[in-house]
Amino acid sequence: MLLDNSVRMIRQMHRKILVEGVETRAQIELLRTLGVDYLQGYYFSKPIPEADFVALISGEDKEED
Repeated sequence: MLLDNSVRMIRQMHRKILVEGVETRAQIELLRTLGVDYLQGYYFSKPIPEADFVALISGEDKEED
């Protein structure tokens, strides 16, 4: 109930919603149902150094066989 009310309040302020600490598929499904905009957590990736992140999003993180 607290999370649902928080999401509603933030929506009324016309703000985007980011939830950190997402670790399970069930959490993702609940948060999507509530209308959360962005999700972050171990479910997607463990924390990585900035240089590794930049390489990953720029496509330079391709493993060679």
